[in-house]
Order: sequence, then structure tokens, then C-alpha cells
Amino acid sequence: MSNSSFSVFGLHVTCEGDHTFKYFLLRSPEGSLLHRSYHDLLWLSREVSHRDSTSTLKFPTGRVKNLMKDECSWCVDGDGWKPHYKKSVGVLNEWLSQVSLHAHHLMDLFCDEEQYRLIQEKIVKRKQMESGPRELQQYFSSSSNVEYIVGLAKSQYSEDTIFVEPSCGDGRVVVALAKCTDSCYVVGNDVDVIEASKAAEHAAREFPHKCHIRVSDYLSTNRDELLSHIPNHEQKEVVVVANPPFTSGGGAGGFSAQGASTNDIDRDYPLRFVCHSALEMKPTRMIFLNPARCAHENFLKRASDIINCHCDTMNDKCVCMCGKYKWEVETTHPPNTVFEFCGRLVRQPVV
Repeated sequence: MSNSSFSVFGLHVTCEGDHTFKYFLLRSPEGSLLHRSYHDLLWLSREVSHRDSTSTLKFPTGRVKNLMKDECSWCVDGDGWKPHYKKSVGVLNEWLSQVSLHAHHLMDLFCDEEQYRLIQEKIVKRKQMESGPRELQQYFSSSSNVEYIVGLAKSQYSEDTIFVEPSCGDGRVVVALAKCTDSCYVVGNDVDVIEASKAAEHAAREFPHKCHIRVSDYLSTNRDELLSHIPNHEQKEVVVVANPPFTSGGGAGGFSAQGASTNDIDRDYPLRFVCHSALEMKPTRMIFLNPARCAHENFLKRASDIINCHCDTMNDKCVCMCGKYKWEVETTHPPNTVFEFCGRLVRQPVV
């Protein structure tokens, strides 16, 4: 091992209330000690791989976890030390030595307390920024998807049409609808106050009398509440145009012969948005940009069951009868499936 690398001195364990915190004590060549957690070491490993895609350095995950199994502090050949730690400490020391040898600039950052603190603060801020979109499953439409969905919407409308975008985000679809249609109202709604404020600012700047942005949980509102500001809205037709939140939580994407539990449906935002729109908005048309799984026959049958329709599938269409109303469901495939998610472009198969 290089004598210019760091080495493991011990493990420090502290308890605060119900939480236990464990930090490795790493000794520098100069003799100073660094406190670094398991996640700090993981960060170092990921940065090595990210900066050098050809790197073969493999983080010894199993060995490191083995050193953290016990709930007590220890130092090498001292208090709390156990002979079976020796091999794992040796493997971790060798990994640190190789990182120091092949990525010494990165190791310098890792060892500089002030620089490393700033790096971790940036990581925390990025995670906080991402937590909202992840929690709300906000896949924002790219410009090509906006053009596609608006193109479908503007093919049939009248001056009495009210376009409703139930999860409008920053308002890109709302403003695009206002630009390409005449004498129509466009109503955007979003549960995210920050995104809705962006939409309101955007709409007020370009179409102050045509667009209206509302902050609310769409799944808890009805047509009268959403459209109360529009005169005689009861006599106007509603067209729902939406790129709703995608599924929240695991398990909602699957279909089975036995159907789905209530909890499964609760997590399935596309299904809930489609059904709520049909039942509460009483639209003449609905245009949704949904995950590709929603083209599955069982998705359409589940939706028709919830809105009390009878659904017959034939070819690429599903015809649903609900009292005197007849719904024809047609599935199309956008040419571009790129969305903005957590500040980056991602591909997400949609229909």
C-alpha cells in the first residue's frame, strides 16, 4: 500500500434518540483524522466511476458493511477491535490506496473538509429540488409533445369550448392551447403551488383574459368549482387535455386477471385522472398523454368499470357506452417520447 494514502483508523458510533450514526475514522498520511460515513465512501466510489468510465476500481461494499455490523465503536488493534475485522480493513485500505493513486485530485476534494462540505450541500439541494417532481411524478411535456397533444386538441373545437388542463405544471400546454385556438377559455390546474405560479405568470403575460390558473387537487374538485369564473359554463363543452402525473409508487403498473386492489388504484394517477375527468368534468373529448401501459386492454376495462360504462374493444379502439353517451377511445403513438423530469431529459414510452 502506498504510504501517501489514507487508512482506516476505526469506527465511531453515536446514538441520538432512536437514530444510530456510524462514521469511519480515516487517518491521513499527516496523522489527522477524517470522519466519513458509508454514504460518503459510496459517493467517492461513484465519482471515480463517473469521471473515469474505464475505471475497474470496485467499491468493497460487503467488506465495508461487515465493519459496520456491530453497534459499538472500535479502533484498529485497540478498544472494540475484533480479529475478523482485519481482512475487511485490509481490503478497504487497499481500495483507498488505489483511489489515491488513480484519482488523487478527487481524493484531495474528499479530504478537504470545506470543499467536501460544499459538495455535500449541493447534493442535498439537488435532492430537495428533485424530491417534488419525484413525489408528484411530474414528467413535463417536451416541446414536441406539447405540439403533438395540442395538435390533437385543436382539430375539433368551437368558440364555446373550454379546454381544461388538470395538471398544467408551468403552463406550457395551457399557453400553447391559447395560442392556437380562437375565442376559447383555457383553464389550467395544478396541485404544485410553485409550478402553478409559473403557469399563472406565463399565462398572464401572454393571454390575461383567456387563461385561468387554479391551485387545487384536481382529483378532489368538480366542474362547477373549476369553472365557476366562466359565465354560463354549464352550456359550454369541455375538452380535457392532459399530461397527468405518472404512476406514484410501485405496483400500479401491473394488470392481472383478478383486477386491482383499492390501494393499487389509488397509486395509479393516469387511471384516476381519466376516470375523474369523465365523471366530474363531463367532457365531450379527453386527450391524455399517458404511460404506454395505458394502451393495455385491461386499463381501458378498469376505467370503464369505474365510470360505470360497458367497454367493447375492437382493433385499436374501445367503444364505451355510459347511459346515452358513447365514448370512442382511440390510441395513438407520439413520434417523440422525451420528457423533462427532475431537470433532465428522459425517455418515457407514452400513448
